[in-house]
Amino acid sequence: MLQPIPAVLDCMSAAVPVIAPHEGIEAARDLMDRYEIRHLPVVRGEDLVGIVSDRDLRRTAGLPGVDAEHLTVEDVMAPNPRTIGPEMPIHAAIREMIKFKIGSVVVVNGGGIMGVVTTTDALATLVDLLEGKLPRPDIENEVDGPNRPGMRQGAP
Repeated sequence: MLQPIPAVLDCMSAAVPVIAPHEGIEAARDLMDRYEIRHLPVVRGEDLVGIVSDRDLRRTAGLPGVDAEHLTVEDVMAPNPRTIGPEMPIHAAIREMIKFKIGSVVVVNGGGIMGVVTTTDALATLVDLLEGKLPRPDIENEVDGPNRPGMRQGAP
């Protein structure tokens, strides 16, 4: 029997840290290491203005003649990240990621960031579908709770 295709809301990483564009890239790297993530939304005030990945940070740090100590997140981020709504079916979100060859999409509702869907989230959802275990519990939130310091909660 086929499982229903879950919505993004059931598959995303829900509580995500964010960073301001003026922060240094070391601050971004520290957040990624602390929360064991590879994609970090960049916000100016309440507005989503970019996304930075661990790959962006690694690639920039390795460029000859680049002084990584003086680089800001804005210098290395991808501006205007792809956004999707929480009710979008996960397969449609994955198709967006494939189409644009990106590793994540930011989930927004009413302008507020609700979470991020990454390739890891997509693969976890695929495994759960194949094993008949949906909806997938958000183990991280059950253990640590959704209101960890440095985390941005999405709009209701």
